[in-house]
Amino acid sequence: MFRIGGKPDEAELQEAKESARKSVWFQAKIFIGTILVLRIVIADETLSLKREEPYDNITIVASVTF
Repeated sequence: MFRIGGKPDEAELQEAKESARKSVWFQAKIFIGTILVLRIVIADETLSLKREEPYDNITIVASVTF
């Protein structure tokens, strides 16, 4: 990383920028994947509710959360 008491050179700055860019991209992929999984789970719950007896709201929240 950076040296104590001195300014970083251009190579160190580029390495830090690339590392940050990779980290942000990884976090974005995790976020998008989580949203997609939640949409699939909610859609599945909605379809199963249409096929079976309707549950009360507490059961729906618990089944989507867990």
